[in-house]
Order: sequence, then C-alpha cells, then structure tokens
Amino acid sequence: AEHFGERLPSMRKSRTTPSYDQFIVHMNRAAGQLAMTKTRFANPHGLTAEGHQTTASDLIRLAHQAMQLSTFRRYVATRQHGCTLTDQSGVKRNVIWKNTNRLLAIEGYLGVKTGTTTAAGACLVSCSQRGNRQLLMVVLGASSSDARYTDSRNLFEPK
Repeated sequence: AEHFGERLPSMRKSRTTPSYDQFIVHMNRAAGQLAMTKTRFANPHGLTAEGHQTTASDLIRLAHQAMQLSTFRRYVATRQHGCTLTDQSGVKRNVIWKNTNRLLAIEGYLGVKTGTTTAAGACLVSCSQRGNRQLLMVVLGASSSDARYTDSRNLFEPK
C-alpha cells in the first residue's frame, strides 16, 4: 500500500494524497464495485481500526472474485515459499514465508485467508474442492485458532 497506491491508474491524478491512503481509497472503491455493501476499509492489513469493518457475506464476495485469479489461487494454496534476497550492497539473505492456514495440509483445501484480532477473534475464509465444485466459507469470531479450523472442517463435511 505504501508503494502501490500512487501506481494505481485511478489514483495517478492525486499528487497530494499519500500512496498508502490512495491504496485504501482504491480498496473501498473496489469493495463498492463488488457490491460489498457492509464493508469499509480503514487500512490495507485488516487490523482493528475505527470504521474498519466487513461481514461474512462481503468476505465471500471478495473471496469468490479473488479465487478467479490464477496467481491468487496459487499464492493462497502455497504452504511455504523461500527465496534469497539481495540488498543494494550485495548482502544476501534467505527468507521463508510460511502460510498459517492449517487446512492446507488436508487434501481438497485450497486456502484463502486466516486472521486474528482481539476485536474479531480467530477468523478463516476458506475454500475446498469436492469433485468439480469449489465451496467457499467464512468463519468469524471463533473461540480459538484451533476452533476456526475445526468449525471449517465440520461445515465442509459431506452430509
């Protein structure tokens, strides 16, 4: 957000608004275009902030749209990724990113997003594949991190 807001085509005319704030404006505009009528973004990371809110229904809309993008699907389904970074002075360091979504260890789960804040509790937007069908689900306010995964698995269970 700090570096990309000013690069967004819809934001190039605004030279006085910081890039970070431009990015949030764009997020809210995109939410409106997706008919996420109960969502308002106050930051790009989802941490608690005054006025920052969404609903399970709006998160499903967003997840559905995001899962149409092959790059997004690949990223959220990746359990771990590593690479070597080189800084401007030539110093190299190895970096590993680990996905916290425990459902990725189970066949048929495709990822999406975990999140935990004091205000929202343990949350999980998840996607699973059964045959040719993909199912999206949102668990908000679970009593613990473990509970969000248990709740999601139970709801995905074939009846």
